[in-house]
Amino acid sequence: MNLPSRLSLRLVHALVIFVGLVTLYLLANFYGTSVESYWLEQRAEEARQEIARVERDNQALATQVARARTEEYIELIARERLNMIRPGDRPLVMLRENQEALSRAQPLPPPPALPLPQPVPAVPTPLARLGHVSEWLNLFFGSA
Repeated sequence: MNLPSRLSLRLVHALVIFVGLVTLYLLANFYGTSVESYWLEQRAEEARQEIARVERDNQALATQVARARTEEYIELIARERLNMIRPGDRPLVMLRENQEALSRAQPLPPPPALPLPQPVPAVPTPLARLGHVSEWLNLFFGSA
C-alpha cells in the first residue's frame, strides 16, 4: 500500500470512530432527556390529581356551608339540639318510659365544621404599670 491509501484509511477509521462517539453521545443525551421528561410528566399528573381532589373537597365544604346557612337547617338545629320552640308551639317533654324510642331515633346530621375564633385572655393591668395613676387613686380613694 502506498502512503495516500494508508492516510485515507486512517482518516476513514478516525471518522467512523468520531461518528460513533457522537452517535453514542446523542443517544445518551436523548435517553436522559426522555427519562427526565417522563418523571416530569408523572409529577404533573400527580399535581393534577391533587388539584382535582382539593377542588372536590372545596366544593363539598361549600355545599355544607350553604346548607348550614339555610333556614331549614338552622331551625332543625335550634329545635333538636338547642331545644328551642317557636312562639305558639307547645313543648313536649319526653318521659323516661320513652327513652327506648328515643334511642332508636335517627341521629342528626353533623353540622359543618367551622373553625371558631380563639378568645384572647384578658390580662389585668397591675396598678404599678399605670405609673402615677396608683398614687392618684390612693390620694382620692384611700389605699388602692
